[in-house]
Amino acid sequence: MILLPWLTLALISAAMWLPPVPAGLAMVAVSLLLIVIGRNGSWLVVSISVLPVMALAFALHWRLSDRLAADLHGQDFVVDGWVCDFPRHSGRATRFLFVPDPASKPAELPARIRVTWYEPAAEVAAGSRWHLKLRLRQIRGLSNPGGFDAPRQALLSGVGARAYVRPSKLNRPGHNGSPVCPLIRWRAPVAVAVERSLQGSDVAGYLLALTVGARHRLESGDWDVLRRTGTAHLMAISGLHIGLLAGLGLWAGRCFARVLARISWVVKPAMAGPLLALIAAAGYAALAGFSIPTSRALVMVAVAAGASGLGRTVGAWRTLSAALFGVLLFEPLAPLSIGFWMSFAAVACLLSGSTAVVRRVPAALTRLLVTQFRIVLGLAPLAALLFGQFSMVSPLANLFAVPVVGLIVVPLALAGAITAWLDLADWPLQASAAILEMLLTWLSWLAGLSFAARDVLPRAGWAWLLAAVATVACLWPVPFPPRRVALWLFGPVLLGIPPVGVPARLRVTVADVGQGLAVVVQTRRHVLLYDTGPAYDNGDAGRSVVVPTLRYLGLTRLDRIVVSHSDTDHSGGLRSILRQYPGTRVMTSAAADLRLNDAWPCHAGQSWNWDGVQ
Repeated sequence: MILLPWLTLALISAAMWLPPVPAGLAMVAVSLLLIVIGRNGSWLVVSISVLPVMALAFALHWRLSDRLAADLHGQDFVVDGWVCDFPRHSGRATRFLFVPDPASKPAELPARIRVTWYEPAAEVAAGSRWHLKLRLRQIRGLSNPGGFDAPRQALLSGVGARAYVRPSKLNRPGHNGSPVCPLIRWRAPVAVAVERSLQGSDVAGYLLALTVGARHRLESGDWDVLRRTGTAHLMAISGLHIGLLAGLGLWAGRCFARVLARISWVVKPAMAGPLLALIAAAGYAALAGFSIPTSRALVMVAVAAGASGLGRTVGAWRTLSAALFGVLLFEPLAPLSIGFWMSFAAVACLLSGSTAVVRRVPAALTRLLVTQFRIVLGLAPLAALLFGQFSMVSPLANLFAVPVVGLIVVPLALAGAITAWLDLADWPLQASAAILEMLLTWLSWLAGLSFAARDVLPRAGWAWLLAAVATVACLWPVPFPPRRVALWLFGPVLLGIPPVGVPARLRVTVADVGQGLAVVVQTRRHVLLYDTGPAYDNGDAGRSVVVPTLRYLGLTRLDRIVVSHSDTDHSGGLRSILRQYPGTRVMTSAAADLRLNDAWPCHAGQSWNWDGVQ
């Protein structure tokens, strides 16, 4: 049944996201619904639909038990292992996923370790083997509302510890052997070939993301442009790209079968086309590292190819439901990923308005515009919830960017990556880079418009629930009488009801910034920030901690920032905060050290009265 995988998703989501009591009630409700379906239908189908829940329990048990023990925190180990992702370089630090060799790994070490190497002695390449002296640490993260959840990300990626490389003569490249992550050994040479062919190009990072799913070369400024134009999804190898390659494989397979049929080889086009489509989709998904969006698309291609080969027809919603079941079964923690929700929501928006193919150009153009509108409307609440920002120019940007990237840039980039890897001509890669540069120039202009993006502050949970109901009502594929009434359900999100209300008299929030300090002091009508947190090697607490905390509290302005002294653990985030809250008055006794020309000086005994609080 089409509904069962979605009920399973509701069951898993309730267990993951809701507090214990609401989660228990939601799980009981979904379980009762499954029992009713089982009594009226097939218990076998219902039993199979619960398999992802069992897989979730197993995955949680395995990943939580594969964590570094508390008594090993801060201990040094010499470990042989493999670099199993594309290293990220930031300042003097290189960060990568390190998988110890099972043959020599101490039993108490987890299977996957996130490693930081400051000023590495040699280049750390993806897929390389190293002999390293590591100081291990438990998985910990800063605990702030609205901030990055490091433990959740570690749970999703299966990382059981973090570590940094200790200076030692023992640190050296290891000997070749059987890799524990063979996929990266195949992807890395292709990535090297792409980088070699595009040396000095500003779009090399984008093409690495589109060919091998490696986004380690994209800087924060690149992501800002993509987010402000609503085109960040194009940098993830998704169903659009997989479907395009599968379609080319289908066409090539049928043509090849017809050629073989003319020379007396018995090959049925109905079998050869879907088979080659599946092979092409699987190859591209493997090149992308089998990310969640590509896995979803691959399952959909497999279902469609199998049905076509058997001469059967499977509806689009059944195919999507099968993809959901497959992803939840093999990666039950996938709902912790933003890509999971964006991928399935985008396809659901497309299917909600799908009808027969329109062949007339004016009608086809109208259908394209309507489809674009449905995707923007359907993903807008989800994007605002997950990213805290909504792009006002997204419909215009995607109207041109999606076909250019999907139909021109990706095929050329893939062909160029393969030919460059084989040391053949790389002109397809150069052509895709030239086209992408022109597209990004236009997107950068759009992103620079003052109205390009609108920040959406966090809202109360019930407000997002009403917005979700309104979105489903607006996208319902058949006439839906309460649709106009449902538009009013967007009100709580649009009006701005934060999850934390205005304090009755005084609220003091101490942000978790690690070593340093940042304190938010709120009265009924005023806000003061005392210190701004530390600066890091790859950023600062102002951007990663303080600003998200202020947004979570629903604060659109600051009345004053007080910086106690110029040490970087107290003033390191000041610049990032002032960029988000320009014009805020700064008080400090270290204006010269902080290079602030218009700061107010601090004097002993200064005080002021805000809303009855002194």
